[in-house]
Amino acid sequence: MNQLQSSELFAVLVSLWPNNKATEATARLYGEALADLDFEVARRAVARLARIAKWFPTVAEIREQATDLEHGGPRMGLEAWGDVVAAIRHTGSYGVPTFDDPLVADCVRAMGSWRDICLSTNDTADRARFIELYNGLASRSRADAVAGAKLALPSPNKALRNVTSRDVAALLAGVGK
Repeated sequence: MNQLQSSELFAVLVSLWPNNKATEATARLYGEALADLDFEVARRAVARLARIAKWFPTVAEIREQATDLEHGGPRMGLEAWGDVVAAIRHTGSYGVPTFDDPLVADCVRAMGSWRDICLSTNDTADRARFIELYNGLASRSRADAVAGAKLALPSPNKALRNVTSRDVAALLAGVGK
């Protein structure tokens, strides 16, 4: 989204939540933090938030809504386990399954060989381990999608007491590069 679109989006936010004490610096930081989003997706995300949010939305809330609009809501581990069960029935232990969801394939690889999964006699434990692993990987993947890029955090030795909006803007400018 360009600067003009960012200003327009922030004007909509201020109009929808008029009691917020937004400043010019706030508008600039929101614009920088949302710059990588498609304007139409961001506009639709704000429209959704207008219906459900009681308070002025944070950047994270806008990005979460935008991610939901672009990628759909998060998939549950039990749904993904259904893909594995279907592949066991369809492919069997001697075949090589393919999965539409790359996270399912990652979980299957992490759990060991396909043959071992198919021939396991402890379906309950396998299902529980798979669901836990899938939900963890999905959560990490979702956080990356919401952030737009993995954020570079300052070194733990750097004091964060006197962080200014200029410092935040500099950090955000480095995101996605």
